[in-house]
Amino acid sequence: VFHLVDMAGLGKPTNPVETKGLARGRKIAGDADGLLIVLDGSRQAGEDDKRLARRYQGKKALVVLNKNDLPRKLSPEMLRELAGSRPVVEASALKGHNIDELRSRIRAHFGPASLDQEHDLVLHAWQKNALEGVLEALRKARKILQSGRYEEIAAEEIRTALSLLGELTGEVGAGEILDEIFGRFCVGK
Repeated sequence: VFHLVDMAGLGKPTNPVETKGLARGRKIAGDADGLLIVLDGSRQAGEDDKRLARRYQGKKALVVLNKNDLPRKLSPEMLRELAGSRPVVEASALKGHNIDELRSRIRAHFGPASLDQEHDLVLHAWQKNALEGVLEALRKARKILQSGRYEEIAAEEIRTALSLLGELTGEVGAGEILDEIFGRFCVGK
């Protein structure tokens, strides 16, 4: 699961609102597990691009060279300077060029298989207990549903699993998800 946050460049703010927005964006980027650094390939690199590359030099990142449907003005030398050792994927968001490759590279670069000794997943005891509770509730729900009876009890088990997931993510929307799952069933008859 990826949580993407779109952040404007690192230009110079012209008012207090922009100043706060840039500070918030920098904090989010600094705390992120990984970054997608999107560069405009149809123009030469500016100071903002260079500042961005320097600011997040030590962060795990994938560089996206956008607008590959337009003539390239970003030189290969400058791209190497900005990207460093980070992988680069060329794409066009507007035309949809190479988007499947971009998705694949994001999964490979930031997905679970990319974790190494330095980035092992660390769970607190309450997170582990919550995940075990999710698994147990889903197993119960599956068993009940396979029996063909007591859909309302299965729904309650799914609600429990969703509530526990909500604790982990900070979001709970069990009602909406259950409405979608059981929208085609007549539960309770």
